[in-house]
Amino acid sequence: HALAALYDQGRLMVDRRVNFQIQYNLPERVLPASAESPTKTMDDYQRWAALNGLSRLGVATASQVSDYYRLRAPVTREILETLVTEGTVVPVEVEGWSDGAYLDSADLPLVDEITQGKHRPTLTTFLSPFDNLTWNRERLSDLFDFDYRIELYTPKAQRKYGYYVLPILHNGRFVGRLDPKADRKSKVLMVHAIYLEPGVELTDELVAGLADALREFMAFHKSEKLTLGRSEPEALREAVLARME
Repeated sequence: HALAALYDQGRLMVDRRVNFQIQYNLPERVLPASAESPTKTMDDYQRWAALNGLSRLGVATASQVSDYYRLRAPVTREILETLVTEGTVVPVEVEGWSDGAYLDSADLPLVDEITQGKHRPTLTTFLSPFDNLTWNRERLSDLFDFDYRIELYTPKAQRKYGYYVLPILHNGRFVGRLDPKADRKSKVLMVHAIYLEPGVELTDELVAGLADALREFMAFHKSEKLTLGRSEPEALREAVLARME
């Protein structure tokens, strides 16, 4: 606990990691000789963190922005209001949200383009449980009506989807989830299970997108073979495997 506290204060730095074991050291032993002393204040950091967090989220409430870099909510709200006064941030309303939200002014042209029908989502991909879009589970549910949790901390008998379940994003919608494991020794990507959300139609376009995403996933993990376990619906498994051939 003491080491973690000193790290948070900047008095220690992470020198290296051996497996999952962190080894700390003094900053002067970690930083290069050319490194200069910090010139920014805590106020500078909090302002940067609030604006950068908002920019990464796209649109967010003060509470959501504060969660991004673990700032205190009252401090974040005060900073955001200051940024609104400066014109750097604009207040917005999101349908269904009781709290007011904020948007980086730099994103206003992008919002106009989206309103005009540009930037149609066409990507199918698997997201990490720690992706910007999925990290805040409550925000994810509010925006996409997608209830998600990572189940590696859940006892095996109580898991609903699997150990390390990844959300499936398809054309701007969360359409399902899969439970993969990459065996690096055998170079096999094992998908224990893949699920579509209730009401999601199994279309040729969706199958093609899933097949492309699996190919990219295999390439990332240097897998040469794919095994696919159970699927919901059952027809999904055969459709995807046929598309992968």
